[in-house]
Amino acid sequence: MSTPKDSNPIEPSTEEQSSGIKRGHKLDVWNHFKRQKIGDKWKVPNYHDFNFIWFTYVPYPHTPEVICDVLSESLMDWNIDNKISVLALDNCSTNDKMMKLICGKLTPNSLWLDENLLHVRCSAHILNLIVKDGLEIIKSFIDNVRDSITFWIATPKRIEKFQETARQLNIPVTTKITLDCSTRWNSTYHMLNVSLSYKEVFKRLKKRDNLFFIMSI
Repeated sequence: MSTPKDSNPIEPSTEEQSSGIKRGHKLDVWNHFKRQKIGDKWKVPNYHDFNFIWFTYVPYPHTPEVICDVLSESLMDWNIDNKISVLALDNCSTNDKMMKLICGKLTPNSLWLDENLLHVRCSAHILNLIVKDGLEIIKSFIDNVRDSITFWIATPKRIEKFQETARQLNIPVTTKITLDCSTRWNSTYHMLNVSLSYKEVFKRLKKRDNLFFIMSI
């Protein structure tokens, strides 16, 4: 078994986010942590011990070749390209192709099992895909909730009206209604959970607001 020569191999993970700078471009967030070797065993640090390294801009188009070039350049800029043991990435076809390209740019003797364990698919991303697939059963319901929330958080005046209606119904306004993030299944759960607590508010507003009534049909 081939193991990294570096006593503290680095295991980067990536997170792709929309930059908001220009449509079609992304801003990647790169994180890493180091395992600590204690005797013959490796100790994996807690989540809160993970260290943030850098943001880097990924130009369009986001092809495997472009992502590979950006990642390898960033690793070299930080002089850690020869200390990589594994790379944790989202489970998508673009990353699968990118990993085949980047192997030739990393130092072979730093990789576990001669590159066989280099690509680690993000378990959180896989879990999100599984949950989203299960939520397809109630997709129409979730879409209706999203549309309703979008309507009532569109302007400060609507937010005020929503909260005032809740108070009239003696429903505590302890949590704001917010939209979920499509890549975070737990945010969908939070959105639905909060919306259920305001179920009677939505019903009342459907009777009082003609525009919301028409949208809800």
